[in-house]
Amino acid sequence: MPALITKEFNPIKDSNQLLPMDEAARMKRAEEMGFNRDVYHGTTQEIEEFNLDLANPESDLGSGIYTTSTFDDANLNYSNIDGQDLTQKIELRAEQLEETYGDMDKAREAAKAELYGGVDEVLKLKARVQNPAYVGGDKKTFLELNQREFDAEDYLDEAKNTTSLDVNDFNNTADYDAALLDEANELGIEDSYNFEPEGKLVDLMESIRRQAGSDADDAISTIYNEAVDGGIDADRFIEIVKESDLAYYEMIDGKNGTNELIRQAFQDAGYDGFIDQGPYNKWGGGSGRKEFMEGINEDTEHIIPFNPNQLRSKDAVFDPSKIDSADLMSSLVKILNGYV
Repeated sequence: MPALITKEFNPIKDSNQLLPMDEAARMKRAEEMGFNRDVYHGTTQEIEEFNLDLANPESDLGSGIYTTSTFDDANLNYSNIDGQDLTQKIELRAEQLEETYGDMDKAREAAKAELYGGVDEVLKLKARVQNPAYVGGDKKTFLELNQREFDAEDYLDEAKNTTSLDVNDFNNTADYDAALLDEANELGIEDSYNFEPEGKLVDLMESIRRQAGSDADDAISTIYNEAVDGGIDADRFIEIVKESDLAYYEMIDGKNGTNELIRQAFQDAGYDGFIDQGPYNKWGGGSGRKEFMEGINEDTEHIIPFNPNQLRSKDAVFDPSKIDSADLMSSLVKILNGYV
């Protein structure tokens, strides 16, 4: 059975690094490493590894790596020059270039040359998304906003030092202890007004505050008001931000940064990607669009990892020592026919 030798392999010292390369062994390693989702990525570019520097911050949910659970979605919409996704990107880029070229047709040709790589391909991938935020469907991630609770017993020492109670005024020590605990509880209630709220929603709001400063005031105020009973779901958080003053948030290069600000907030809060369960109603036949995207069915999900090392080709090595690699093939060097 063919086997793979990794880059660090030394046939004398490291023979234990010989990895079995049959499909069952590779898929077992993939599962153990967390690459347990089958996804597709349509592209017109040659890709050996994904580069977030080339990702579009104006994409629907920021500059993640967009994949789909449906082959037809990737094939029809993303892997060729006539696909709706690339067509829309070319038109948008042409509008940006029109002033430079002085002619929309020339601008469109320049945009096409810039964005179309000449390769029509659907990559079959395995994704490792272990803590995603779910949006767009019935399984929306709930973002909690909690007030920290207190334990009255934590305030007993303070109550003992400040109380005017006299144990001799009580029939027994049990009654005295109960009265003292009541005073400790009052101290806890008073102190709780100074408690900062906790939860994932707080982490998200702190992130948009760090990114946007006082421009985030409008969004944060609305979020707090709506989350007062314990939180809001991820869809509503995104909606509030996009409808607030942050809708006009600009990045340094002049691009609209609202969607990337949202994505970065979720990453800062500990999520490693989005799983969008709403493409059918957003882009597909359920959207009401006159020209909707073909190939998207009601069960289609868009899986959007935040880090390139969360994706591998289905034909990859799945070498556990390379789990942090962004190489889609995970350092494939050469395959030997069963011997060194």
